[in-house]
Amino acid sequence: MALKAALQASLRLRGGSGSEKVAMAAAAAAGRLAGLSPYRLEDVQTAVAEACLNAFEHGNAGHAGATVYLDFIVHRGGLKVVVRDRGPGFQPAVRPRPDLRQQLVSPLPCRGWGWFLIERLTDRVQVQVGNIGCTVVLYFNLKKEVAAP
Repeated sequence: MALKAALQASLRLRGGSGSEKVAMAAAAAAGRLAGLSPYRLEDVQTAVAEACLNAFEHGNAGHAGATVYLDFIVHRGGLKVVVRDRGPGFQPAVRPRPDLRQQLVSPLPCRGWGWFLIERLTDRVQVQVGNIGCTVVLYFNLKKEVAAP
């Protein structure tokens, strides 16, 4: 399904401490323009931050100078966010679900929560792996708007 973009903005971030916060601010602004509620904006910001952190850490192998590219597409049905890196990509179907009980007793750092959150906070998410990197596309639909609990 083709989306008619009413507004599109692009952002290029270099990895490093706090870079995801810039993406969060841009995501919130785009979400507001799309008409998403303040409650839903929290989902947008968290999912975009997690996608950026994954791209910085895994896609760009933690290289501080590596770049992550974002596109924010506001359309009449909501918001589409595209996050691209130069990494090898991954297959979401083979990602293990994080186990909170195991992580509470394990001395190892908690891992795997980013993708888990992304899948639950978006209306749809796609992963596209190509010759020059990985693209994660996040969709936030207006029709899913609900009141805060």
